[in-house]
Amino acid sequence: MKNIYLRSFLSFLLFFLIIFAYYIAKPVRNSLILEWLGPTKLPMIYLSSSFITLAAAIFFEKKIKKISPRDLIAICFLIFVALFVGTGLVLIMLPTLGLVPTFLLYMFISFFGVATPALFWACCNDSFSEKEAVAFYGFVGLGGILGGLAGGIVTNYLVKIIGTESLLFVCAGILLIAVPFPYLLIGSFHGERKKVLEDYSKKTVKNGFQMVITERHIRVIAVIVISMTIIATFFDFQYQGIINQVGLAKDIRTALFAKIFTYINIVGIVIHLVFTRFILKHFGPLGGLLPLPIISLVALIMLKLYPNLNMVVFFWALLGGITYSLQQVSKENLYVPLSRFQKYVSKAYIDTFIYRAGDGIAGIYLMVLAFMQIQSRSNIFWSTIVLIGIWLYFIISLNINNKSRKQEEME
Repeated sequence: MKNIYLRSFLSFLLFFLIIFAYYIAKPVRNSLILEWLGPTKLPMIYLSSSFITLAAAIFFEKKIKKISPRDLIAICFLIFVALFVGTGLVLIMLPTLGLVPTFLLYMFISFFGVATPALFWACCNDSFSEKEAVAFYGFVGLGGILGGLAGGIVTNYLVKIIGTESLLFVCAGILLIAVPFPYLLIGSFHGERKKVLEDYSKKTVKNGFQMVITERHIRVIAVIVISMTIIATFFDFQYQGIINQVGLAKDIRTALFAKIFTYINIVGIVIHLVFTRFILKHFGPLGGLLPLPIISLVALIMLKLYPNLNMVVFFWALLGGITYSLQQVSKENLYVPLSRFQKYVSKAYIDTFIYRAGDGIAGIYLMVLAFMQIQSRSNIFWSTIVLIGIWLYFIISLNINNKSRKQEEME
């Protein structure tokens, strides 16, 4: 328990800053992509994002053996500061060139939303024991939810004053504040850097891709994540299409996205405070994974029957709130029993490549539907039904496997 409260508080603050910046950048990304490209280009964007994240996952897998976690996450912060500032300047000073920087900005922010939380949680999983994780991950996760809430509120207020593009400078400022935190955080956990690097440089350790293929526990996590991501991408495509049909101006649309993300985090806080700890304590992380696919099924049916803006706002907020509270904490607990290197490397693949591969698969599927001129809404509906069934099956299979393993250990 030594320094556990300090560790938890530093983790809380760092996660707050990461998600704060992300939830300012995300409404900007969504609004500008509809402004310059429209919803019909989203499948291509999903696919492009998956390829970029694959390259990044390979990069992280190699660098994590040579660079300490605190250096890696701090370097990521500085890179994104430069990207946000540079893109913001181009969009403001050269508005006629908005198409290319908007596309690149979508890639930057999509990757930021995957890479930095993945590195953050990898640090936490390396720093908390299984018992500590159950006790304190709820508090740590609350930092992210509050950061998202703050991001939505600040964006909704500032966009009316400084405009959509200038919000990117605010994101850069928040990340600059966050740069020293990994050194305070990781330093208090790991002690000597040399020991950490020795653990990561063992030649016998499999790379992340091999872990996903050969390790059943990791493979099941990967299948759960990719199923969830494809479904989320299908929902996103429907959400964006309905919002685009309303015909809002750019800054008003940015404010709408900010409000939706604010609602997401309000729902997340309520779920987090009322349900997350209770469910994890009495049903474990696997019990926490079940509500999202079940409610996704309900949302799918309601959006098919009533495809309007009110339904989009309601279910985007509800599903997002569950995802970033109960679902996130439950999923992260699945990594705790793994070794240190497995946590870092398998998560680098699952939370970047596997996660974004879901976007790519969904993007290809949507592009094929468009090319063949097939009615997409009906096909998305039935495809999502099948994926939810797969998602539930693997959650249940992981639960059965864990029970069998515990029984063998007792014998």
